[in-house]
Amino acid sequence: MTLNCTPRFNVAPTSVMPIVVEGRDGRSLAALTWGFRPAWMAPGRAPPSINARAETVATNGLFKRALSERRCVVPSTGFFEWAAVAGQRRKAPYHIRLRGGEPFGFAGIYTPPTEETPGTYAIVTTTPNELTAPIHDRMPVILAPEWESLWLDPSTTDPGRVLPVLQPFPAERMEAYRVGYDVGAPANDRPDLVAPLG
Repeated sequence: MTLNCTPRFNVAPTSVMPIVVEGRDGRSLAALTWGFRPAWMAPGRAPPSINARAETVATNGLFKRALSERRCVVPSTGFFEWAAVAGQRRKAPYHIRLRGGEPFGFAGIYTPPTEETPGTYAIVTTTPNELTAPIHDRMPVILAPEWESLWLDPSTTDPGRVLPVLQPFPAERMEAYRVGYDVGAPANDRPDLVAPLG
């Protein structure tokens, strides 16, 4: 699959994105589809899983092999979550990122491409920190830079060594703000989607 590194501002499930993987020859980028589907899973049997829960990723039969053998880092500069608003039926979108807007990596697991199927990935999620808890009851695992090498290391196959990194990122190093409702349409993909509302 062709690797496209054009900046994206509104990534939705089924999008093909550049993901960092590591093999015997070092790190590289791979074009994978967001939505975890192992090669053995028949099409239409179940929808792809876009997320894997940190609490069960080591025991869930869908994910445990990938946790041991196929971990990846999903580059990002932020993510969206939708929060309930008192007195309104419509939830409000928030953009959540590191303070200063610097890039980071989500903890991910992946399936490699085959001749018949594309490679896919899921993002590992955990309990929310103090910043994200009022917005959503889960948050993606943001890897601290010092944990990325361990997470990607293909020689580390013991789940017990990598599970400790699947923690909520420190709230004081993050920020969240309201954005416009246009982010709710996957076809919209513009820089202003991540701009603060108003």
